Amino acid sequence: MTLGNSSSFEVQAPCDQAAARPVVRRVFHLIDSFNVGGTETQAVELARRLPATGYEVTVGCLKREGTLEDRLQGTGIAIREFRSRGGIDSPSGLRQLLRMSWFLRSFDIVHTHDLWSNLMFGKDGEEHHRIRATVAKRFTSSAVKPMAAVAAGIAH
Repeated sequence: MTLGNSSSFEVQAPCDQAAARPVVRRVFHLIDSFNVGGTETQAVELARRLPATGYEVTVGCLKREGTLEDRLQGTGIAIREFRSRGGIDSPSGLRQLLRMSWFLRSFDIVHTHDLWSNLMFGKDGEEHHRIRATVAKRFTSSAVKPMAAVAAGIAH
């Protein structure tokens, strides 16, 4: 697989060495929306470029809107929306946190890409949501760290 003009790398499907058979890893990418932006584009391209053999990919979003969703059509990548109809601190927000928390337990790898997805299910997801591996970019500042703790505690 080639990314950009000068970077290239190859992603191989995971394999159970003892049985010499492919292992399917369930991967979940979480973004705020499919609106065009650098983070959203990166997440969609990462999802598209994982080999179909060995990976089952799902892209989740907090709002299912934006044109980048079109790039996933016909790829076999599932899309799941976890929209809160009143903010994370509303009854709907708490319901979506719990819904996503249960949903994520079936994934091997969770990659969160944006501020809100990091706050809800970032690196703390491994412990609180029983996820095997989490990849998160840390955008949290001292002002929003308490919110991350509250979100993690609620969904736990």
